[in-house]
Amino acid sequence: MTKEVGNFIGVAADADNANGGSAVWSLSDVMRFRLLDKWPITLGAIGGVEFSASGYKYHVFTAPGTIEVVGTGVFEYLLVGGGGASSTNGNNSATASGGGGGGFVTGSQTLQGGNYNISVGSGGAALGAYPQGLSSGSPGSPTTAFGITAAGGGGGGSYNGIGRSGGSGGAGGGGISGNVGGAGNTPPLSPPQGNPGGDSGSTGGGNRGGAGGGGAGTAGTPSGSQPGAGPGGDGLSAFNGTTDIPSSYGAPGPSPGRWFSGGGGGGFGYGAAGNGGAGGGGSGNPSLGVGVDGAATSGGGAGGPSTGAGIVGAAGGSGIFIMRYSITN
Repeated sequence: MTKEVGNFIGVAADADNANGGSAVWSLSDVMRFRLLDKWPITLGAIGGVEFSASGYKYHVFTAPGTIEVVGTGVFEYLLVGGGGASSTNGNNSATASGGGGGGFVTGSQTLQGGNYNISVGSGGAALGAYPQGLSSGSPGSPTTAFGITAAGGGGGGSYNGIGRSGGSGGAGGGGISGNVGGAGNTPPLSPPQGNPGGDSGSTGGGNRGGAGGGGAGTAGTPSGSQPGAGPGGDGLSAFNGTTDIPSSYGAPGPSPGRWFSGGGGGGFGYGAAGNGGAGGGGSGNPSLGVGVDGAATSGGGAGGPSTGAGIVGAAGGSGIFIMRYSITN
């Protein structure tokens, strides 16, 4: 027989039902069906910030949590690691370089019913004042789900430091020509999760621009003589540029949709600096001061500070996890 519980009507799932018994759905099942907003239940999930658009159900995590999958089916995912920080300055006439964007990992996977832990990476923390500027910026932390990892972005190099490797690499420091950028796609994935940071090609005499950190879509730009500083590499748009994702996540880009994993631009201090890459990369500082932080929830790398000893570094942007599945089948 059929029973109505909380506006849900269905066949009660026990042996008495076949003989006209009085079985009803349990309250926990009713509540789960309400949350899933789908009946009869075939495939769904509960967890994170949920919304539906264009025939898909989305689940967004900006902090660690658990997602419950009901049924078995194919889910698309995007993992973005935390962006790398820029460094402080270690020399009065030097500039620091941008941090790398967090790893950008997307794909699809068949999941069975059950609970799955989600870990969301934080951006690399800004370093304090000199002498911490003699080291490279802090890397971002990884985002993980379903046994998949998007690495954090590498920290940018300072006065005499090389860029750190990561999802995308941090740029080489602007104080000395030849400081190399950190490698991207570390650890290696196919397709790659990011690109390398730019090398320092700056000249002496105080004209030392910082290079740009790598992004998920393109590498960071090397620095050179005036105007010197290199832009950060561009990131990528989520799910082939879908416009479903709200503006509270990621960052705008050169085409529709929300963009993630942009590299931080290099600082300079002579009226010019490198722009942050599309996808939340922070811009470098063109005068005297700290660069721009990577955008929150974008995995963007931090922008480099400008000339002047004792100027603190900027922080990388936090990462994100987004999952979606079709609700039209």
